[in-house]
Amino acid sequence: MYCNNPNNTTPANVEAISAVSCTLSIVGAFVILMTYIFIPEIRNTTRKLVTCLTVADLFTPLGYLTSIIYHESKTSPNDTLFCTIQSAVTTYSSLVSFFLTVFIALHLFLAVLRQQNSPRGLILPVANIISWGIPAIIISVALAENMLGREANDSTTIGTGSWCWVKCRESDTHKTLFYMYFTGKGFELQCYLYTAALYVLMKLRMAIGDPSQAFCNCILFCLLDGDVRAKILRCISCRTSDTQTNTMDAVEDTENDFPSVVATNGNVDFSPLFGHNSIKDNGNRRYGSCSELLHESVNQHNDIYERLCTSTR
Repeated sequence: MYCNNPNNTTPANVEAISAVSCTLSIVGAFVILMTYIFIPEIRNTTRKLVTCLTVADLFTPLGYLTSIIYHESKTSPNDTLFCTIQSAVTTYSSLVSFFLTVFIALHLFLAVLRQQNSPRGLILPVANIISWGIPAIIISVALAENMLGREANDSTTIGTGSWCWVKCRESDTHKTLFYMYFTGKGFELQCYLYTAALYVLMKLRMAIGDPSQAFCNCILFCLLDGDVRAKILRCISCRTSDTQTNTMDAVEDTENDFPSVVATNGNVDFSPLFGHNSIKDNGNRRYGSCSELLHESVNQHNDIYERLCTSTR
């Protein structure tokens, strides 16, 4: 377990980068608050939630920057009380920020999902009660267990800079780890997971959710269902076998459509070629297909040729 010893001086460049980061966060928070105050047109539910989140995020860099300035300019060696207060303030603001971030993601998801029917008037008080109330209970428990800050001036604490967080008790590592997750890391990881999941669901609902719903249901309830999949495969196989059978029957019927020519009284009779598809209308033969007409034309030409040959003899 990494425990930050106060005798280990934080490098100057790390302190400078942290101070600059805290200053920029404070300036950005004040800009957001000023725009909310002086531009009434933007005061919708989402902006109100973001403003509440900004207030929580403002206390975190303020606490860290105050701790950096205090440790750089302190004259008294007794900083246990300051460390505890700073840890309580920054840990509380961080927890509030995690909760509000999840509620903002939930609000955006519900706005996309239900559009005009989303409970916009209800989510604001619920989000604030839960986001500010539950962290207050957590910090109260941690303070009652004396797990925030530092045991003594020369004792170690969990942290990476001049600020304090959870007391590092190497004799009771399980309790130290529990409060690390209970006062920050556990809720931070959950915040990442929830916001990422809601973002993915929201994007699916906007870019591809509506038109692909039936396709997803088809995959889920048809292709992934064993009984339905087996039935579909049986139907496909039956249709394939029926198609092959019909093809063979068609070939046989084609062969039967061309019977042998029968000679009657020395004349060539082509009537078997036409079957029942041709009838006589006013002495003229009417054909049922183009092939029959072609055969009859050939026959007529043959008759004319034979007559010409007979007349020239």
